[in-house]
Amino acid sequence: MDKIKLLFLKLNYPFLKHVNIRSNEGVFDLEGIDIHIFTTLYNIFKNNNHNIIFDIDRPIKYNLSISNLFLDMIPNASVVIFDQLSDIAILNKLDLENININFINSQIDGGLIPEFAHNNKFINIDSINSLFKLIASQSALCTLVAINFNNNTIATLAVFFTLIKSNSILIYNTKTFDIETNALRTFLLKKGFVYYSRINNKHDFFILSESINGFPSAQFNVLDNSTLTKWISLPPESDYTMPR
Repeated sequence: MDKIKLLFLKLNYPFLKHVNIRSNEGVFDLEGIDIHIFTTLYNIFKNNNHNIIFDIDRPIKYNLSISNLFLDMIPNASVVIFDQLSDIAILNKLDLENININFINSQIDGGLIPEFAHNNKFINIDSINSLFKLIASQSALCTLVAINFNNNTIATLAVFFTLIKSNSILIYNTKTFDIETNALRTFLLKKGFVYYSRINNKHDFFILSESINGFPSAQFNVLDNSTLTKWISLPPESDYTMPR
């Protein structure tokens, strides 16, 4: 069955990069996701004045957040971690002291090792919308959204995109190919993202077309033609996100 699903994935996205780094592992993430994303987005992280990473509904089995590497390697990185079933969000190195926020005391595990967790600040949130609006009020550009795949993922990202722009999306997704996952991939393609890589056959990584080679995302809005869908999964040769 897995071979059949992989075949469907290959037929729909023939230029997709399949990245297998389980043998190398990562710096903080045992799956090595942090290494792939860091090296791919290195120049974006380096050139942005401020990088915000959203870590949404991180699966419990990932005992360390991929955010640890970015907090360690990128001085101007901040992290927002939250579970949509909780009314508490974790902010790390994000300066929101100048606006009216109810900071609280909490001992919730944020998925960050102690070296970085000491900067955690906890806030109450009424809803996911209120959190997105709070971040958007600071005119923030999100460098990476890492979100666990579930039935609400498209709806969550749809709200996110109305308020905040993001360079890249990482989907924690163990499903190789089915109706739901393909619907999510098509949704992101229509939003101007390139389906860049499938990591360890467990995670989907998308990069905004403008962030790869400056191609306007508006040009990707009409994807009724399957050939066009395949074409935009091709990582362009002029990919400036790779370290020089």
